Amino acid sequence: MAEYHIYDNIPAIALLCRWVPCRNSSSMLHIWNYPATDLVISIMTLLAGIIIFILAPVETANKPLDHTELSVYRKRTRIILLSDICIITILLAFDLNSIALCMGVALMVLSFMVVLGKMNQDAVTS
Repeated sequence: MAEYHIYDNIPAIALLCRWVPCRNSSSMLHIWNYPATDLVISIMTLLAGIIIFILAPVETANKPLDHTELSVYRKRTRIILLSDICIITILLAFDLNSIALCMGVALMVLSFMVVLGKMNQDAVTS
């Protein structure tokens, strides 16, 4: 059985961290200089939402899920995901882009971790 560790994906995590624009003290460039900030946040949230909607929940070798648990956790995941997407939409409507960006990045990281969990599950079962 092949072992899987989070440190195997350091380049992918570093790439993900580069997506989050930070304020540079010398040039003072940050995300609000981009003209389509709402569009970027919306696309990022939509992509992350689709990935989470399709793949979640992910079982592990330590916690296998039976059919009932799988359906219950899938329903809970989808309810929470849709409420998060609604909150992000409301924040964008009120021009609170910084909070919407934080929530969008959190969903993107979550979708990344769901994909890693699914890859780990596939590696263990095969």
